[in-house]
Amino acid sequence: ATELLISRFGFQKLFDYARNLQPERHRDEWEYSFEETFGLTSQEFYRQFEEHREAGFPPVALPDNAGVDKTSDVLTATATDLGWKTTEDVSQLTRTIVVDASTAMHDYLTSIGFPDTRYRVNLYLYGQEDRMVQAIASEDGLSLEKARDRLNRNYPSTSGKKWMVLNSSDDWFKTTDIPGQMTFVAQEMFRRYQETMATASPAEPYWLFTGSAAWLAYRALSGQMVYHYPDVRQNMIAGTRNAAKPLEEMETWQGYTSASGNRSYAMLAVELLAGRSGEESLVRYYMNRTPSETWQVTFLKTFGMTPEEFYRLFNTHHAAGFPDPGAG
Repeated sequence: ATELLISRFGFQKLFDYARNLQPERHRDEWEYSFEETFGLTSQEFYRQFEEHREAGFPPVALPDNAGVDKTSDVLTATATDLGWKTTEDVSQLTRTIVVDASTAMHDYLTSIGFPDTRYRVNLYLYGQEDRMVQAIASEDGLSLEKARDRLNRNYPSTSGKKWMVLNSSDDWFKTTDIPGQMTFVAQEMFRRYQETMATASPAEPYWLFTGSAAWLAYRALSGQMVYHYPDVRQNMIAGTRNAAKPLEEMETWQGYTSASGNRSYAMLAVELLAGRSGEESLVRYYMNRTPSETWQVTFLKTFGMTPEEFYRLFNTHHAAGFPDPGAG
């Protein structure tokens, strides 16, 4: 059914549809967004699809980029401080997902006062291992042999301080839905900014490192109508039901990864920080991270309270059922 839609209206209309899903509309009224985007009612499309099915699903003409070198770099228009390279052998849908998600995070950070021009991030989206290896070698100044060893074959991305290489041939791109792909890309984008801004380890405390990347990804994509933030928030709260460890025991990677409900706990903690100190404080924390002071000092300087004071505040917030702190 999606293939038939794409053949008639193009890939971009899928994203236009997502953006047209207005949060204030009732869940059962998605049909309005469908008709607004595709110019026909859902019932009209169902009739067309049934005709297509009865005909045995004949091949349809999908958007193509014929007559070009599909392994040569393609430059796509993005923000001037957001580098971007891909090749024509990567599907247009995957390219659109990556560009839209990375740009959404970039633009969202810009909207809250992030001085992005000092922190350029280069993105590469390739399906061929040789192109990925060349990009890694160029970014990290490695030999091709060492860059090949550096390539992560068990994860859809390999990244460094100011760059990220995405592997479009990874099975993850085939099995993950579009919102999931966009969330991953947006989250990984913020992690590049975390590592670029901080001159000391950005992963201290770990719950803040991973929670701020995840929370800001959902916030950025909610602004693009990919998610309805109140729904995301309810899912976060539901995810804490089996949480057994207190937040203060998630300061290290080991403590975080061994805790149930860790992602939801971390995002709700980040939301509380943003509600008290502003979303821009989540960025400012990493800009303030330097080797000359501990993360606890940076935390106090950025958020106006010690980690211990925040943990007590968060425990009270949890006991009250996570009332909305006004950050979303």
